[in-house]
Amino acid sequence: MKLRKAEIEDVELILEMYEDGSKSLAKANINQWQGKDKPGKDELLKVLDEIYVLDDNEAVSTARIIEYDNQYDKIYNGNWINNSNNYYAIHRVATLASKTRKGYARKMLLEIEELAKKNKKKSIKIDTHCENTKMQNFLKSLDYEKCGIIILNNGDKRDAFEKII
Repeated sequence: MKLRKAEIEDVELILEMYEDGSKSLAKANINQWQGKDKPGKDELLKVLDEIYVLDDNEAVSTARIIEYDNQYDKIYNGNWINNSNNYYAIHRVATLASKTRKGYARKMLLEIEELAKKNKKKSIKIDTHCENTKMQNFLKSLDYEKCGIIILNNGDKRDAFEKII
């Protein structure tokens, strides 16, 4: 099992992960990744160089890693722990529905932490929908701290988390 950059051959599996995530969020009545906000193929192809997958004989989990995200410049009702721009921002964490509850997302985030250490990043920042308690609890279980609220470019509010590396 290893973390690697996504390749064009992974696109259909990644789209399946996004679809599975969209269905899971809809089932939990969370208005995230629904309708026009669901990640699609055109957008995925534009940022493919920022997409990573956890590979266990196939891509089973995915995340987008950005070196700097301007959506994190302002934080409300709190403060970032690391105020420098030397961090990774993680977006679009998803796992194939057939592979959930097997520790893949946890392993992927731990591998991203190792990548951040290797690249001398000070922290990892991530946000999630304010109603997505499953993701919030998952992040807390990995020692991420809730730092406040960020507002996305589209105006949506998200709970913001950070972990010092």
